[in-house]
Amino acid sequence: MKSIRIPALLLILIVNFSFLVAQDSSPVLTIGDESFQLGEFWHVYNKNRHLAGFEETPEQFADRFINYKLKVVEAKAKGLDTLASFKDEYSKYAGELKSAFLVDSAALKESAREAYSNMQELVNASHLLITLAEGALPQDTLKAYNTIAELRSRALAGEDFNLLAENYSQDPSVVQNRGSLGYFSAFRMIYPFEKAAFATQAGSVSPIIRTDFGYHIIKVHERIPNKGKIRVAHIMKMYEANRPDSELRAKEAIDSIYQVLKEGESFEKLAAKFSDDKNSSDRRGEMYPFTMAEMYPDFALAAFNLESDGEVSEPVRTAYGWHIIKRIELTPVGSFEDELPYITNMLSRHGRVE
Repeated sequence: MKSIRIPALLLILIVNFSFLVAQDSSPVLTIGDESFQLGEFWHVYNKNRHLAGFEETPEQFADRFINYKLKVVEAKAKGLDTLASFKDEYSKYAGELKSAFLVDSAALKESAREAYSNMQELVNASHLLITLAEGALPQDTLKAYNTIAELRSRALAGEDFNLLAENYSQDPSVVQNRGSLGYFSAFRMIYPFEKAAFATQAGSVSPIIRTDFGYHIIKVHERIPNKGKIRVAHIMKMYEANRPDSELRAKEAIDSIYQVLKEGESFEKLAAKFSDDKNSSDRRGEMYPFTMAEMYPDFALAAFNLESDGEVSEPVRTAYGWHIIKRIELTPVGSFEDELPYITNMLSRHGRVE
C-alpha cells in the first residue's frame, strides 16, 4: 500500500483560507513517491467555489482532492495510465491547469507590480464620504452622487477641504480627525480608495470614487518617499491635555534631560530612569519597529528625519508629550523579489486576485 503524507494539511487550509499564490510550489500532499503542490489545490478549490451551489469549505474539499489524487496514483501503479482514455483525460486536466496557472500568474504579477509601486510612496490625504447602503434605490444613489459632486465642485473652487469634511462628511471619525487620514502606503486602505489616492497628485482632489461604504472624494496634501520601517528608542515626558502648566513642566524636564544627554550621559540609562513611557523604559527606551503609517505623524516625521543610526533628535512635541528620539536601525523597502511574498499574501487577504 502506498504511504501517504499530509504535512499539516488541515492547518494550512485553516490558516490560508484565501488563495495564496497560484504558482506556489510547496508540497501539500505526498503519496508514495509523488508530491502534489499547494498551488494546485488552491487553484482547483478557487475555480470550483465560484460555481453555483458549491458550498464546501477548504477542509471538505481537501477530502475530494486527496481521493482524486489517490485514484491517479493507483491507476499509475496498476498500469492503467497507459490506456489511451486515461492519458487523454489526464493530459486535458494537466493542460487546463497549466493554462490557468499562466493566467493567474500574469494577473498576480500585474497586481503585485502595482502594489510594489505604491509601496515606494506615502500619501498624506483627507477624505469626504457620503454613505450609501449596498443595494440602495436608484433615487438614493443619485441623491448621494449629486451631493458628493457638489462638494467636489466646492473643493475644486478653493473651499477648505477639511472644513467641508467636518461639516458634511458622513464618516463617523470626522468628529475627531476632520477627514484627515494621515500618511498611508499600499494595503492600508481598501483597494479602490488606494488606487484613487495614488493616482492623485499632491494638492489635487480625486475624481469621485465608489466603495462599499459609499461615495468618496480624496484631497491629497503631500506625497513623500516611503523610507520603510524604523526602529528607535525614545525618552518621553508626558503632559495633561489642555493643561499649559503640565506641558510647561514636561518641556522643562525634557530640556533638562536633553542637556545631560549632550554632556555625554547614556541615552539608555536616561530612558530607563526618566521616561514616562513604561512600555519602553524597561527596554532602555526601545520601541517596536514601525512604518510612517503606523505611528502618529509628528513622532514619525521626527524619527524618519534622523539620517543615521545612533543619531538623536532635539526634543519633539506630540499631542501626548515631549520626546527625545534615537534612531537604532532603518530598514528600507526591499526589492520587488524580496517583498513579493509579503505582497502576494496581502493581495490574497485583500481579495485583489482570484
